[in-house]
Amino acid sequence: MKNFLIAVIVLFYSGSLQPQWFWQNPLPQGHSLTSTYFLNEETGWTVGFGGTILKTTDGGSNWSIQVSGLPVTLLSVYFIDENTRWSVGENYEYPNYGKIFKTTNGGTSWNTQTMSTLSNLYSIFFIDQNTGWLAGQSNSSPYSCLILKTTDGGTNWFIQKESVLTLSLYFLDQNMGWAAGYGDTILKTTNGGADWINQQGTPGYLFAVHFVDEEIGWAVGENFYSEGVIIKTTDGGNNWISQSSGTFDGLSSVYFSDQNTGWITGFDSVSTNSGIIKTTDGGESWITYTCGTYNSLYAVKFVNQNTGWIVGGYGSILKTTDGGEKWVNQSYCVTSRWLSSIFFIDQNEGWIVGEKVILRTINGGQNWSSIDNALDYDLKAVHFTDRNTGWAAGCGFNLEAVILKTTDAGDNWTSQLFGINCFYDIFFLDENTGWAVGSNGTIVISRDGGNNWEHQISGVTDFLFSIQFININIGWVVGGNSILYTTNSGENWIKRQVSDDYDLNSIYLLDQYNGWTVGYDYSNHVGLILRTTDGGENWNNQTSVTNRDLFDVYFINQNMGWAVGEHGTIISTIDGGQSWNYQSSMTRDPINIVTFIDENIGYVAGAWGTILKTTNGGITFVEEEEINEMPTDFTLSQNYPNPFNPSTKIQYSLPQSSNVIIKIYDILGNEIETLIKEEQPAGTYEVTWNAANLPSGIYFYHIKTGYFIETKKMILLK
Repeated sequence: MKNFLIAVIVLFYSGSLQPQWFWQNPLPQGHSLTSTYFLNEETGWTVGFGGTILKTTDGGSNWSIQVSGLPVTLLSVYFIDENTRWSVGENYEYPNYGKIFKTTNGGTSWNTQTMSTLSNLYSIFFIDQNTGWLAGQSNSSPYSCLILKTTDGGTNWFIQKESVLTLSLYFLDQNMGWAAGYGDTILKTTNGGADWINQQGTPGYLFAVHFVDEEIGWAVGENFYSEGVIIKTTDGGNNWISQSSGTFDGLSSVYFSDQNTGWITGFDSVSTNSGIIKTTDGGESWITYTCGTYNSLYAVKFVNQNTGWIVGGYGSILKTTDGGEKWVNQSYCVTSRWLSSIFFIDQNEGWIVGEKVILRTINGGQNWSSIDNALDYDLKAVHFTDRNTGWAAGCGFNLEAVILKTTDAGDNWTSQLFGINCFYDIFFLDENTGWAVGSNGTIVISRDGGNNWEHQISGVTDFLFSIQFININIGWVVGGNSILYTTNSGENWIKRQVSDDYDLNSIYLLDQYNGWTVGYDYSNHVGLILRTTDGGENWNNQTSVTNRDLFDVYFINQNMGWAVGEHGTIISTIDGGQSWNYQSSMTRDPINIVTFIDENIGYVAGAWGTILKTTNGGITFVEEEEINEMPTDFTLSQNYPNPFNPSTKIQYSLPQSSNVIIKIYDILGNEIETLIKEEQPAGTYEVTWNAANLPSGIYFYHIKTGYFIETKKMILLK
C-alpha cells in the first residue's frame, strides 16, 4: 500500500501561561469535558471544549487547569506515561486545520501540531511513545475520513486508510486494532494499519469501540432514531450481535475491565439523572445507575474494577471507588442556569440572578449559595441600595412582570407583580425611588420602595434592556434602536436618534455627561460601542475589535472599562474606549453581565452558570489577536458549539458583495433547510441553526457564492 506523508506545522505552547480571569462556578471549570485518561488511581487528565486540559495527581480531589480558553474542542486524549500525552480535536478558529497537542513533561509545555490535510480530529491512540494512530475528517471531502499513523512519536504522519467517518480507534498492540464510526462499517487491521478489513456493524453512529482481547469487544452509539446501540463480538469482529441497553438515548463511551465487567455512559442523564449503565455478565444484562447530574456524560475510564471516572457536560467529573455502585461528583456547580445580572455592594458581598435562581456570596465569590425563593421566576436584573435592601426583576409563570424585594440581604424575598410585560432591568437611587424597564417600551417608577408602581410613557415599543439614573432627575434607557433620556425623573422621555441597524443592550453612565452603550451593528456586522461626552446629545461610534454581539458594559472611571458578549467575549479599554483589546475569558459561552469593584477586582457571569473573577483587571501577559473589521477572504468557519444541542452558530465572511446561499444537508446528502438565500454586502456574518426537531447525527452546512463554495461538518448530540 502506498503511504502519503502528511505535513504538520509545529508550534510551541507554554502550559504555564494562565489568563487572568478564573472560574468561580462551575469548579474546577465549566467547559464540557469529552475524554479522560488515568494512568493509575492518582494521576489522570481530562480534556474538552475551549481547549481545556485538566490534570489531577490525587485521584481527582483537586484538578489544575493546564490549558483553557483556546479555540479548540479537544475530543480525545491518550497517555503513555506520566509525561507523554497526546490530545486532538476540532480547531474552530482555523477550521481547515486539525490540532494535535503533545506534551513530554506532564503538561508543563506543549507542542502543537497543525494538520494541513485534516479539518477535525476525532480519535487518537498510541501503544508506545513512537507508534500511534489518528482519525480525522479529510479536507478534500466532508464525507470521508482519514486514518493516519506515526512511528516517530507524531513528528510525521502518513495516511493508511480513507474511509467513511471514523469516530473511535482502539488498538491491542502494534498490529491489531479497530476503527468505528458512521454507518454499519467497523474496520479491523491485523498488521498495524497497513490493511483494513470491513466488518459489518449496525446502521447509525458508533461513538466508541473497546476490546478486552483479540476476540471480545464492544461498540456503542446510536441508531438513526437516536436510540442507544450496543453491539458485541466474540470472534474479533467477524460477527457482531446487538445487546439490549435498557435506554433509549444515545451511548457515548464504553470501557470493560475484563470479559464480564463493563460500564457505558450516555445522554440519558439529561432527563433522567441516569446516564450510566453497568454489566457484570459481559453485556447479557445491564443495570442503570443514577449519577447525581443531569448533564450529558461523554467518557468513562476505569483503572481497576473498583476505581473509575466519568466526565461530561459543563465540566462534570464523577468518580467511583466501588465499581460504580455510587458516584461522587468531583466537580462543583452551584447552578447551571442562565445568569443575567450581578451586583456587588462591596468587595465581599454580592448577588447574581438568572433563570430561576438567586445566588449570594459574602466572601468575594469563593462560595456562592443558592436562595430558593426564585425557583418560579426568570430573573433578568438585580440592584441593591445597601447590604440589606435590594430588588430583582424579571418574568413570572406566564411572562408577566415580576419584581422581588428583600430587606434582609437576600435571605427572604417578597414578590411584587406588576403588569403583563416582562422586566429586563431595575435601578434604585435610594430605598424609595426606583425604575424598571421591560418589553413593549415599558417603564415604571416607584416612590415608596416598590410597594406601588406607576407607568411612565416611553414613546417606543422596543424591548428596553437597561436603565440608569445619575440623580433624581437625569436618567437614560436603551433597548432595540432606542436611546431614551429624561431630565425630570421620567415624567418625559426624549428619544435620541441612532441608526435603525443598531440593537442596544446595555448603558453605563459615569456622570451626567459621560456614558457608553453597547450592542450590535447589523449594517456592519460588528459589536457596537457608542460613547457620549455631552449628556447624550451626541453618540459617537467607537471602533470595536469584535464582530460579536455585546451584552453589557461597565466603566470604573473615564478611561478604564470593559464590555462582554457572546462567544465568551471580554474586551477592555484604558483610554475611554478609543481603543479596545481582547481579554482571555476562559470560556466560549455567552457572557451576559460584567461588574467591577475597583480597577482590579471584577466579575462576569453568563450562560450555564458561568461565573468568572479577576483580581488584576483581566490583563494577560501576552498580546492577544484582534479581529479585522473587514474580511479580505471568503471564509466559512466551523460552527460553534460543536457537537451541539439543539442550536449552533455558523460564521462566514465575504470580502465583497455576493449572492449567498447556505444550506443544511444530512449524512445521506438530503437537503434539510436553507438558512440564507440573498444578496449580502461585504462583511462577517453569523447565522444560528436550530435542530430541535431533528435526531442526533452528522450534518453538513454548505455555502455557495459566485466566487466561493465550501462544505463543513457538524455533530448534533442530544
